[in-house]
Amino acid sequence: MPDLPKNATADVSVPEDDTVTPPAVVAEPILDLEGADLSNPDLWHSIAALEHVDTVQYLRLTNAHHTDARALVRLAALCPHTRVLELRACPQLLGSDLAALGVFRHLAALKLGDNQQLDDTAIEGLLECQALSFLELVNATAMSGHAIGRLADLSGITSLLLGGAKGVDDDCVRRLTRLPELADLRLVRCPIGVRALEDVGRCARLQHLNLNGCERLGNDAVEAVSRCAELVELRMSGCRELTDGIWPHLARLSRLRALSLSGARALSDSGAAVVARFPALRELRARDCPGLGDGAANALSHCRRLHVLDAAGWKGLSHVGVAAIAQSCQLRELAVSGLDDRGLESLGSATGLRVLALRGCARVTANGFRGLASLVRLEELALLEGTPASQTILESLRTLPTLREVVVERARGAAPGSPGRVPGLDQRAGFRFHIVESAPASSIVPERLTIARTA
Repeated sequence: MPDLPKNATADVSVPEDDTVTPPAVVAEPILDLEGADLSNPDLWHSIAALEHVDTVQYLRLTNAHHTDARALVRLAALCPHTRVLELRACPQLLGSDLAALGVFRHLAALKLGDNQQLDDTAIEGLLECQALSFLELVNATAMSGHAIGRLADLSGITSLLLGGAKGVDDDCVRRLTRLPELADLRLVRCPIGVRALEDVGRCARLQHLNLNGCERLGNDAVEAVSRCAELVELRMSGCRELTDGIWPHLARLSRLRALSLSGARALSDSGAAVVARFPALRELRARDCPGLGDGAANALSHCRRLHVLDAAGWKGLSHVGVAAIAQSCQLRELAVSGLDDRGLESLGSATGLRVLALRGCARVTANGFRGLASLVRLEELALLEGTPASQTILESLRTLPTLREVVVERARGAAPGSPGRVPGLDQRAGFRFHIVESAPASSIVPERLTIARTA
């Protein structure tokens, strides 16, 4: 009889799941069958023998082989109280197999990401899940916008994730805005235009909207979105057509806690003072917005709850603006670029920083890094895009008591691959922190400041 894969047990704690899953759809206990071969009869004997298997509420089948309608029916019989079903990247799962989903009577959350083989036949099975509140269809590249639009008939949906679904078009999104309870809509890299958002204002409960990578969207889209009075998160990184015309529309969204505008190269300080009107703002990601600088930084100094700021690529940012930003007592993660030693010294007053990314700071020296000695909570530091990471500079970081990781650029000529520890360097030098090589730069604007992790 084979061992159950990974954490196949009916009484383990809630897993550390991805950040897109709202707390309302996290459930326990969990049966983890990730990578399992559901054609193996001995596996089924092992599952049936698990104590309390009938109490399982979270069923994980990510990358489980031979996941089909018959297997889903058997699992529903064994785990009749399943509320969360994860079917990500199941290689043999077909759209027609989803007709079996109706047997999961209590299903509230369904994760179907990275199943590119699913076609329009999947919709019939999805429409059987009338109790669904959370649905993930990320990278459903073989499904049409017409079929996906039929999800508007699932009136209880509150969270809908459709990133990378190439068939999602304007008509599809307009149909989905009819969902009466919709609070979280994610359309990352979907080929939509402003017409898709003409009716978004009727989503009275919409709080989270992710339009990252929707390259056709511009100022008109922000104007349409500004009708969503309850919005607390708006992500439009990679929407390069945005200009200063967005600021008056954004001013209407006084409840914003998270805003992403990375890659909007036409933005300038002239309108950025609007961000001072967001008292609840905790996160601003505006990488590669060269027109921003000290003016935007001064406005952000009024956002006393700011936790995360990506200001890398702000050409107008000097040590004066950095000093203003550093006064934010809540700042936890920061990315900046082009600083000299005075800029680093100005960062010394940001004593709450946990993560700092320095990009293109070619002029900094060990003297500047010594000015960071007051960052007694700093855990991660990234030195990228020409920021020096010499032995002298690394030595200057020894005084930082909580520093556990320093990310550096991969050496020239090194073979590409995943980020990883620089073998033996940190041990030979006696550093408390690990030295980690960065992965190659991505063409898609990342949403996180942390660049690499140790193995």
